[in-house]
Order: sequence, then structure tokens, then C-alpha cells
Amino acid sequence: MKAEVSKIAKTGIFLALALIVALLESLIPPLVPVLPYAKLGLTNIVLFACFITVGVWYGYAALVLKCLFAAIFAGNAGMILYSLPSALAAYTVAVLLFNTGKLSLTGASALSGIIFNAVQVGIAAALAGAAVFVYLPYMTLAGAIAGFVTGMICRFIIKHVPLKLIFGNNELKNADIEAGKTEVDEVKNVAKEVETEDGEIKNGELKEVEPKE
Repeated sequence: MKAEVSKIAKTGIFLALALIVALLESLIPPLVPVLPYAKLGLTNIVLFACFITVGVWYGYAALVLKCLFAAIFAGNAGMILYSLPSALAAYTVAVLLFNTGKLSLTGASALSGIIFNAVQVGIAAALAGAAVFVYLPYMTLAGAIAGFVTGMICRFIIKHVPLKLIFGNNELKNADIEAGKTEVDEVKNVAKEVETEDGEIKNGELKEVEPKE
């Protein structure tokens, strides 16, 4: 139960960080003026870190809530129509390939950037017409570059920045990015001797205890 509550709390921290980063990124002018929707996607750093260090389903929760709250804070509910399906598709494929060891974190992040932008272009084409597909090559290239950069940053942070600086404890250790796994060392104190009314457990064996008079 405590572990579950701890993971929920950590997911909340990652969600807050993602929203702050999204707000700050919205203040940055477009990297390519002719592609105003092509952004670096700095929130991917936070969300990928949540997926890796807390868990996949907690990462999905942070992802969905981030899309919802970002649209609310921006005062543009239409953002959800573009951001949520694109993010779900991108992260599902990327996390699946990353967890199976098919891709490194950097590769998974680059792939998620490509899928995210491609799905957004597809949604825009469905709403505005097929002419939007002219942006597809540029958006996929921009997504690959942005995903690669954010993946490198995320990889560096997870490997070299102690997560206790974020969470204030040592429950989570640095992730082993090369192996595609998170190393979580939990220290547990196990009693060597447990007494019960009917018996005594020593070294893993149950021994009968004579009733005391």
C-alpha cells in the first residue's frame, strides 16, 4: 500500500514538472517559423522519465492528465483532439519497443517524435483536407530531430542526476539505460526470528514451541 501511494505521489510530481515545462515551452517562439506547430517537445523528457522510473501505467496517467490540463490552462479545448491521440500512439509504440529492448531510450524518443507529428498531421488532414499532408515530410523530420535531442537529455538526466533530488529519498536509483531497465534497490529488514502462539520460525523452518506454564 505504501509503495502504491509513493508511486502515485511521484507521478504527481512528474505531472507538475511536465505542466511547468509545457508552460515554459509555450513561451518559446517556433524553431521553424513556417512550421509553427513543430516544437522541441521538452515535456517528453519528463514523461519518459516517469515511464521509466515509476512505471508504464503511471506514465500513461501523467501523459493523459498533462494533455488535459495543458489544454485547460491554454484555454483551447481543441488541443486535446490533436495532442491526446498523437501522444497515446507515440508513447505506446515507443515504450513497447523500449521495454522489449528493441530500441534505446534515444531511439524510442526519436520514434515517438516521428509518430506524434505524423498522427497530428493525419488528424489535421482529416479535419482540414488532404492538402495538409504537404507538411508531413517536414513534420516527421522535425519530430525525429526533436525526439533525438530530448531522448539524449532524458538519458543523461536519468543516468547522472540522482532522483533523490526530485523525490527526497533513495527509493529510486539511476536507471540502466543501456539495458533498457530501471534498477530499483529496496532495502528491507527481515526479522531472523518470528514468534507466534503456536510455533517459532527460525532460518525459514517452523519449530513447535512447548506451551509455557
